[in-house]
Amino acid sequence: MNVTILPYVRIGAASLIGAGSVVTRDIPEGVVAFGNPATVRGTVGTLPNIDGRVVAANGAVSRYRLATGT
Repeated sequence: MNVTILPYVRIGAASLIGAGSVVTRDIPEGVVAFGNPATVRGTVGTLPNIDGRVVAANGAVSRYRLATGT
């Protein structure tokens, strides 16, 4: 959302770009990049599984909520 990608910049396959980032240079594949200018901050492979980060929120407006660890 609201990412600016400059002309002729390539973003590699399976990369994640953070919201509001400005991508000024090529981004390799399989990395997480964000900021202004967007810089590589990690790899997609090291991100925790989505099941460990959110839990179903029964009866709430949203389908999921962040896991609190309890």
